[in-house]
Formats: sequence, C-alpha cells, structure tokens
Amino acid sequence: MRRITLVIAFLAGLIVPAFAQKAEIEAVNAKWIDFFNKGDFAGVASLYTDDATAFPPGSGMVKGRAAIEAMWKGMAGRSQTRNPRRQATWSLCGARDRNLQP
Repeated sequence: MRRITLVIAFLAGLIVPAFAQKAEIEAVNAKWIDFFNKGDFAGVASLYTDDATAFPPGSGMVKGRAAIEAMWKGMAGRSQTRNPRRQATWSLCGARDRNLQP
C-alpha cells in the first residue's frame, strides 16, 4: 500500500509542473499572436532567444532575432499580398489559416 502511495505521489509530482508549463506556453503563445496580429514583428522576435533558429517552410534556416523578425515580417507581407481576405492565427508550434467569408 505504501508503494502505491509513493507511486501516486511521484506521478502527481510529474504532472503538476506540466500543467504549469502548459499555462506558461499558452501565455507566451497569446503574446505571440497579439504581436503578430498588430504587425509588431520586433515584439514577435523578442519572444525568441538571441541565438534562436527558425525553420520556415520551403526556406533555409533563419538564425538570430533580427533575422527572425525580418522573416515574420516578410511572411506576413506575402500572405497579405496573395490573399488580403485571409486571416492567419499563428502559434509558436505551427499555424492555422482560415478563409474569411465576405
């Protein structure tokens, strides 16, 4: 019985920090989306580390905050140029596009 209690306590100790990390990740994702939707690409880049590397689809690696800022600015510009009725909702882990109806 004592062993089961220890296992349950151990598992609870692993799960609680995971929920805290999820909340922190979701808060940063919300900041990222807010910065992006406002066109504040310096703000977006501020959420990356100085030595961050981004892997944009169909392009080479992008290294460093300044380059990542330019990357997002360029991607947002291309998206609006191709289809101005398209709204993008971005997250740090991926992107989701949604076509808006007139």
